[in-house]
Amino acid sequence: MQNQFFKKRILSFLLAIIMIAGFLPFKHISNADVKASEIYLDSKNGDDNNDGSKDKPVKTFAKAIEKAKDGDTLNVVSLTETNITVNKKITLKFLEDVTMQGSGTAIELKEGSHLCVAEGKTLNISDYNKGILVEKGAEINDGNYVFKFPKSAFAFETSGNIVGTSKDKLKMDITNGYFMFHSKDNELRNATINQRYDNNNWELYEWSGFKAFNSEINLYRLPVDFKSPLYLDNTKFVIDGTGVRYETGAFFENAWEAGDFHFTNNSIFEVKNFNVHWRGKGITLGNGYKVLVDKGSKIIVKNNKNGGFNANEGIATFNGGYLEGDGHSGSLFGAQDKANTKIVFGADSVVNTPMKSDSDNGLGQTGTNYIVIGGSHKVKYSPNYQGGLAIPVNGEENGNEKLTWFQLKDNSIDKLAPINKNGKTYDYSVKNPSDDGNKYVWTPKAKVTFKLNNNDASFADKTNEDKEFKTIRGYKLDDVVGNVNPGNPTDKNGVKFLGWFYKTDKGEEKAFDWNDKLNSDIEVYAKWERKTVIYHNGAGKDYISSVSKDAKDIEVLSFDDILKEKADFKVEGKKFIGWTIAPDGSGKVYNKKEKIDFTKGQSQIDLYAKYIDDEYKVSFSANGGAFSENSIFKTKTDVFTIEKDKNGGDVAVLKKTAKYNDKLFDLLNGLDHNKLKPDKDATKTGFVIGNKDNWSTTAEPGGAGIRFDDHKFYFFNTPGKNPQITKDTTYYLTWKDDPNIPN
Repeated sequence: MQNQFFKKRILSFLLAIIMIAGFLPFKHISNADVKASEIYLDSKNGDDNNDGSKDKPVKTFAKAIEKAKDGDTLNVVSLTETNITVNKKITLKFLEDVTMQGSGTAIELKEGSHLCVAEGKTLNISDYNKGILVEKGAEINDGNYVFKFPKSAFAFETSGNIVGTSKDKLKMDITNGYFMFHSKDNELRNATINQRYDNNNWELYEWSGFKAFNSEINLYRLPVDFKSPLYLDNTKFVIDGTGVRYETGAFFENAWEAGDFHFTNNSIFEVKNFNVHWRGKGITLGNGYKVLVDKGSKIIVKNNKNGGFNANEGIATFNGGYLEGDGHSGSLFGAQDKANTKIVFGADSVVNTPMKSDSDNGLGQTGTNYIVIGGSHKVKYSPNYQGGLAIPVNGEENGNEKLTWFQLKDNSIDKLAPINKNGKTYDYSVKNPSDDGNKYVWTPKAKVTFKLNNNDASFADKTNEDKEFKTIRGYKLDDVVGNVNPGNPTDKNGVKFLGWFYKTDKGEEKAFDWNDKLNSDIEVYAKWERKTVIYHNGAGKDYISSVSKDAKDIEVLSFDDILKEKADFKVEGKKFIGWTIAPDGSGKVYNKKEKIDFTKGQSQIDLYAKYIDDEYKVSFSANGGAFSENSIFKTKTDVFTIEKDKNGGDVAVLKKTAKYNDKLFDLLNGLDHNKLKPDKDATKTGFVIGNKDNWSTTAEPGGAGIRFDDHKFYFFNTPGKNPQITKDTTYYLTWKDDPNIPN
């Protein structure tokens, strides 16, 4: 009875447990909950009848992959297969040195799979068309990978990522090959890749960009045409073109995938030694894309024969970034004359060159697309290099003013507030010095010109020519290197020097203080214990006439009288009409022999030349012939007026007259200068057009030819000539004998 009682109690207890379990949630046991295991593959000593454990490895990759499940690690001790595919979400790990040699693709990694090599061991892959193919969602991880090919092949091609734990843990060494990322979003992290071509081999490669973090890439004899964006974060990327006969080391053009090139967080992109091809250069930016270099990153271009960094079409911006280089015959960097093409140096950027030759500079072909609004610029100041194109501007927001180069005296200064041409200050940040420890800035200038005002006087250094000093507009002369106070001048006759003075815009005389901040250009003159008249030509030339200190008035000299003694007083393109006391030409106009009184206490009278502009006629002559009725010279009546020369030939005269140094194209009233070609349908009895492209500067044979339309010269785009007009000017059609008329 007691046993039956206990049996009932046990049965009731079991039923209760079953009922409670029925109310608990059901948990599905998935593959993820199965403990990951290790499968071992040893082609040399294994057996496919083994269980795949460490002590009983399988022999073939096929058996190993069959046994593996998602999350497992397949450990390879030795391998005889030459082509394998990892089609499960496992990690393929090589535990020993393994060499794979064959054709096709050595290893194919499917989505979710990983590849790695044990520390201190090497996976050698040679002779294939493709070493490793990585699908999206797959990865290559830590290990030492060595690829060797007889000619050219892919070390790896990836739609996935290459991710190591550090640069010294994931290393790839590639001989006679290259690699491919399929998208700008593919990543390279914590890895080192060294690539080279041996002997005289080299390869030009079209490449998709990618993202690289904390990595190092070294390419040797492999110039690259980037077809999609490249992003570098704390990464060094070097292309060495030693011996390569190709003209560009790196071409940024984005033909496959749109986006920007961005180098950040102390990254380095370096291109060097492209010096065999006669047009060899480091980097070209094309197709209207952008490059951004910031947060201490650098572009370095060295020993690239013709030039360094060329913005052919696109925008390059350095904000806290560096541009460095040397060893080139052309400029270090430049922006071509194309729409939306410029190089901009912003806050805390740095340019480093040897600062020795004129080519240690940048160029802006439009005159306004080399822009500096911050940074230190160690360049050779060459205002006349390439026609002044080496001088940057400060951007549209600051009036695109041509800037002046200064070295700061105090290198602890990291913020400036120069005054632009509109009278407003703007921020100029220069936290980072150049590589010599100094800070060199491009800013608007304020100039002081010291004039002795006395033909018998000399400066303290015994010279008597005017002295000019410049500084950052809004700053003191002593804030920059190179300015030396001229001190007090002396007169050989003992006339007393009273001090340095200048005139305000309103003509008020004020004493000059060397330590004042300069907000504009000023002329400072020495004041003497005598009375003087200073005649100003308005172009920086003065003529000084002295009178007794007791004189009550002066008699005004004529402009011609002054020219007899000072030939350089003349201003080209101007017609003199009189003198004024006001610098702006307002007020009474004085002429020769008129009297002007000295006011009480006044010892100097300043007279300013007043002019009207000369005007010049610009003509296009049919040179004794007649323009066709359909030519622009007869149809564009808002641009041209037809006159006749002494022989009755047509002369098309521009309706808009020129002032001195006006450019021809500015006189065309909106007419496209490319239409300013010789009229091929013009007529002249007994003659045919001699040149359908060029005009002549003379009516007679032998004149210089000039072409106004844009055209190609060999393979190069060449802009048409746009001459400055300095006198009445005529361009002539050229004629030659009609071959159809017998002699």
